[in-house]
This record gives sequence, C-alpha cells and structure tokens, in this order.
Amino acid sequence: MKKIIVLLILLNSSSLFAQGNISYYPKHNCIKPLNINIKKSENDKDFEKKNKEVAKYIKCLSDYVEKATNDMEKIQNNIQEAMKDVREIK
Repeated sequence: MKKIIVLLILLNSSSLFAQGNISYYPKHNCIKPLNINIKKSENDKDFEKKNKEVAKYIKCLSDYVEKATNDMEKIQNNIQEAMKDVREIK
C-alpha cells in the first residue's frame, strides 16, 4: 500500500516528473542566419538569399515546435495511462 501511495504522489507531481526527463529532450538544431537585417534596396541577390535563409530557419523552428508538441502529448497520454493503471490496482 505504501508503494502505491508513493507512486501516486510521484505521478501527480508534474514538477518531479519533468525534472527527471526534461534535461534529455534535444534542443533544436536550426541554424540561425547571420545579419538578417539587410534591406532590399542594398542588393537584390543578397536580400533574396537572406530571405530564403530566414524562411528556412522559421520552417526548421516550426517543425521542431510541432514535433516537441506531439512528443509532449504522447508523454501526457502515457502519464494518464499510468495513473489509470495505478487506480485499477486499488
């Protein structure tokens, strides 16, 4: 019975759960463009190149955020499933 109570406390404590796993989640590896403050009138080719680099960077970050959000949803589902399993033991 003590083990079940401890398990419930751990599962319900999101801060304890997060501390154990959050440090292992990979950071994004998107490459931020240098000097993105170029004006169109300066050089059209440079402007187009920088514009493409910024678009690529934004796409990379957006993809990372989408993947991370999906991963968080999976983790939340796993937590809910584990809590359900614990409740069934009672």
